[in-house]
Order: sequence, then C-alpha cells, then structure tokens
Amino acid sequence: MVNVAREAMISIGCIQAQRCHNDRCPTGVATQNPWFVRGLDPELKSERLASFVITLRKELLALSRACGVEHPSLVTLDHIDVVDDRFGATSSREVFGYEPDWGTPSIDPTR
Repeated sequence: MVNVAREAMISIGCIQAQRCHNDRCPTGVATQNPWFVRGLDPELKSERLASFVITLRKELLALSRACGVEHPSLVTLDHIDVVDDRFGATSSREVFGYEPDWGTPSIDPTR
C-alpha cells in the first residue's frame, strides 16, 4: 500500500497550514468558506493533480521494474533493503520481522 493523500493535496495547492478541521484553509483546498474558495482555480488544479497521478504511476512502474517485477503489487519486502549508517543493507522483511508468506497474495481466502 502506498499513501499519497498529502502529496495529492500539495499538487492542488495545499500549504499544510493545518487548518483543514476548522474550515479555515487559506488556499481554499479544504474549506467550504466562499471567501477562501475564491482563490482556487479548479481547471488549473485538476490539470496539476492529473499530472501528479500520471507521473506517480510512471514512477511506481519504473521502480517495480527496477525490482524485477512487472507491477507494483508484485514488489515484496524482499525487494526492498534498508541501508544503515555504515551502508550495510538488510531486507525489509528481516528488519520488520515479517514471516516469509506475510503479504503474499493467495487464492485461499482463509489464509
């Protein structure tokens, strides 16, 4: 799973003012207040978001292919190493203590 909500919000103009919850977003991205919304240009922002999503997809596909698989969903913890301060590498599976079959797609729904 890849979480990209923050990056998507930034692509449409979010400045992370942390005012989303009180309807006072100064850029108009996360508000219903007409005063703040007036600064939001939906046509421009939709193009920026589309560009972000298209580029993200291309980058995820490139990274998965660099790992030797055709699709990002096929990347496993064995494909990702954590590098320490001495440039030693350890697999993510070992670092986080995952069992070998955890996170592997299965046709058996009881697994």
